[in-house]
Amino acid sequence: MKTLSKISLALIVFLLISYSAPAEDNADLIPDETTEDSSVANADQAETEVAEETVQKKFAIPSIKDIGMELKEKQGGLNGKYYLNCLKLLKLDNPNNIKDFYGRFREIDKSVNTAGKSSYSTRFAKESKTSAFKKKHGKIKIEKGEHFVIIYPEFISVGKKKSSAKKLTAETIGIDNILSKADESFGEAAKLVLIDKFINWAGKVKAKIFIVTDENLWRMIRTGTAKARPDQMVITKDKNREFFVYINPDTFDSAPEALAYAVAQLVLKEYSRAVSRKSDSKLPLFYLTGAAFNISGLDSVILETGPKQLKKWNGKEITSKSIRELRKRSGELKQLPLSKNNLIKLSRIVMATECPKHSEDVYYYARQSAALIKYLEDNGQLPFLVMSRMLAKGESFNKAFDNGYVSLRDRLLGKEKKSKKQRNIKDKKSRKDRKKEAEKNKEAKDTLSGYKELNSQSEEVIFFPLTREYLKGEMMDKKKEAKSKRRRR
Repeated sequence: MKTLSKISLALIVFLLISYSAPAEDNADLIPDETTEDSSVANADQAETEVAEETVQKKFAIPSIKDIGMELKEKQGGLNGKYYLNCLKLLKLDNPNNIKDFYGRFREIDKSVNTAGKSSYSTRFAKESKTSAFKKKHGKIKIEKGEHFVIIYPEFISVGKKKSSAKKLTAETIGIDNILSKADESFGEAAKLVLIDKFINWAGKVKAKIFIVTDENLWRMIRTGTAKARPDQMVITKDKNREFFVYINPDTFDSAPEALAYAVAQLVLKEYSRAVSRKSDSKLPLFYLTGAAFNISGLDSVILETGPKQLKKWNGKEITSKSIRELRKRSGELKQLPLSKNNLIKLSRIVMATECPKHSEDVYYYARQSAALIKYLEDNGQLPFLVMSRMLAKGESFNKAFDNGYVSLRDRLLGKEKKSKKQRNIKDKKSRKDRKKEAEKNKEAKDTLSGYKELNSQSEEVIFFPLTREYLKGEMMDKKKEAKSKRRRR
């Protein structure tokens, strides 16, 4: 058995290192028995289900080779043993583990199917059948994308109440663009945590997007006070895979990104449920917020009254109109910079269980969380994956960072901890090899050596570049450089 095991591991390593031909069909792949949603929708009666033809979609259990090649795409140039080690840490190193993980996503699909409609979609359906609603908004329209069914009223009122005009909703708010952005967000979120071959919203249970353009209907759906978060104009019913998006003239141009943010979060939540086998996500708020903010391209906190960033800038009040003007400007600066004095401490960010109450504070929290996630992802794709799995299982961030991220990162950089016996052995490496190792160790320090150092250095290394003070310093440096060039001439 040991000999067979060694041969199998060697074969896997060989495939990971050298295989580059197109993937062939594998005999051991088990097709998922998925068909499109067979529930019937009657648009005239404003039903919220959609009639779809049965479509055979090829979706099957991935092989070790499939997953290994994805790892190699994320972070190439490594020895095959490191990819194999990463597969072990991700619990995807043998067919049984892969099949089990795949099955957990099918269990989530079944739970969504069993849950059926939420009370919110029932309210939507009931209200959209009334004569008053039909007179104002026309019939309910239904379209579908790759992973979503979108339900929306035929007409939307645009302009002031007394002089408002009826316009076609699909053209006015860009239904196709909203669907496309949602599909894109789904794909990016799935690839972020290596589950694009496991999660399947294109199967039996597609996610449903309900576009709400009527204020009274929105108040019926969103009862109580809106929760503080970057996508306040979206309500997500996790267990039903339903999204309710409130669209009015103030939120037209923010709707695709706000929905994309909510979609990315739900994908990551389902990933956590599959990893932990718990009914609710175990991923910390900063991870969900930061990853979704990056994936969606959201630039602001989107309230029901429009986008918000800072309250004031250079003594002037910042309105939704100001942010729209900022979006139109050329250059990369689409977001108002933060103040160094108001930055949120890393410990508060990673331990928070809910967003701050005020929109400006939510803006700070979202941007800093996004910067932290980007920093970790950029400095080690494979360590980021391992850390993500630990967080998804419910591990605290400090332990997931030290024992997952830093541990694997140092191993990949050849900076593994040596035993006493190893340290006492005379170093027989050449000067050139020792120099290379020193450079690798310096690179490891650039991504901070542990949680304590991350906590103490994060403000300077990760968050300071988001501030006006940093931008001001950059501008001063550019002016000095320009003066220096003129003098040399």
